Parts: sequence; C-alpha cells; structure tokens
Amino acid sequence: MVRIEGTDERYIQKGSILAITCTVDHKERAGPSQVAWYQGAARLHYDSPRGGIALQVRDVHLCILPILNK
Repeated sequence: MVRIEGTDERYIQKGSILAITCTVDHKERAGPSQVAWYQGAARLHYDSPRGGIALQVRDVHLCILPILNK
C-alpha cells in the first residue's frame, strides 16, 4: 500500500519548494526497488530541462519528492 501524506490540493508561492511525502507499507522486508512519481498520466523525470525536481529516499518506507515552483 502506498500513501501520500497531506491533502489532495496544495498551493505554494513562486520560488517556494513543495515537498510531497510518500509512505510505502508492504509485507516484503526488502521494500520496493524504485519509486516512480506521476503528474496525471505523465511520469516525472528528475533530469527534465525544467529542473527543480529531486528524489530523496529516506529508507525503504519513505520517499520525498521536493519540487521547486519556478
């Protein structure tokens, strides 16, 4: 089971950073081998020309996606 913390809609000012936190609950001990983030049907790429998107994996259960609102 995957859970995104917080509300469905978030508003931030230009130049601010939005941090989306995902918690993964699973029975396997090793955890997921990778986490993919999507905006609608489009997969987010951390090396996009827009920049400002990064991925932080704290452990096998917590993944944080900080996005800079340019």
